[in-house]
Amino acid sequence: MGFLKRKGFTLFLLALFSFFLLASEAAAFSGSGAGTEGNPYIIMTADQLDEVRNDLDAHYRLGADIDLDVSPYNEGQGWIAIGDSINPFIGTFDGNWHTIRNLFTTGGNWDYIGLFGVLGDPDDLADPFLVKNLLLEDVEVGSPYYSGGLVGMTFAGTVENCGVTGSVSGFINVGGLIGQVSTKTTIRRCFMKGTVQGDTWVGGLVGDLEYAGSIVDSYALADVEATTAMCGGLVGYGMEMSIYRSYAAGLVTTPSFAGGLVAKGSDVYVEDSYYDEDVAGVSGNGWGTPKYTFEMKTQSTYAGWDFANVWAIRSDVNEGYPSLRWEENFMELGGSGGCSAGLPVPMFLLLLAPLALLGRKSGK
Repeated sequence: MGFLKRKGFTLFLLALFSFFLLASEAAAFSGSGAGTEGNPYIIMTADQLDEVRNDLDAHYRLGADIDLDVSPYNEGQGWIAIGDSINPFIGTFDGNWHTIRNLFTTGGNWDYIGLFGVLGDPDDLADPFLVKNLLLEDVEVGSPYYSGGLVGMTFAGTVENCGVTGSVSGFINVGGLIGQVSTKTTIRRCFMKGTVQGDTWVGGLVGDLEYAGSIVDSYALADVEATTAMCGGLVGYGMEMSIYRSYAAGLVTTPSFAGGLVAKGSDVYVEDSYYDEDVAGVSGNGWGTPKYTFEMKTQSTYAGWDFANVWAIRSDVNEGYPSLRWEENFMELGGSGGCSAGLPVPMFLLLLAPLALLGRKSGK
């Protein structure tokens, strides 16, 4: 009888082990790759993108464009942000010059909303995150607090070669790219094109940029509105932060503390950065150099900017305002539409276009 009891207990342990093993396998990434730096997980579908939340410190790379206008990501509150204040994303996400389209989220009752909720661990600033080479196209993002097209809040990491188009809204700390940079985040060669709305601390690129955060070679072509205060064409509020070689060109609307580049701040350093005073409709506050529209569309205005490798200025892109050179590379490598206009098209693609139109599905 004792033997039977021991045998039964052993079977129970095996069953319990099998259950946890199956649960672990169910939560594993369903695509290829090992999640390491040398062999990242390759994301090919919307469901695989959703699986990123199951391993928040792994390495990921997009292998295709992703459309989130599919069930369940276009229903109810929509997309649920990856990572939160308790379990942030601390890995690497390489967009690989692909596009994620139609990100929709209301945030529900949650804060920290975007494709990601929180990037970086405030308790381990020595282990920085990295998000790069990604376009988010036609986003519709909104939440109570910390709302951004890419991410709600960041700690210690880098966002580079990333762009957002569409609309972002919220209450406090609302940015077209990032809601709030809490500390030590570098934003390099990024942009936002669209509209950004909130109550206070609202910016075309970043709502609130603090504590060793920096913006380098970036821009916002966004109309920005704060219903109460602190609304900036690029940044809503800044503290102990810096901006280099960046610009904003969009209407800025708020009852108080408006800025063409930065609305309000403390210990803010700005170098070689500009805003379109004709479009912004606000007076200067010392952060950023105001320029007329025709000056903003003239290359000689941007002394010290690298137009050989980083920037380009063309009449058929961004309505003549400067664009980032990677936007053109993005179009060529990723095959995505909407990032840049007027790129040369090979003749054989023009010949194939009528065939492609015949097979095109109707949709959003």
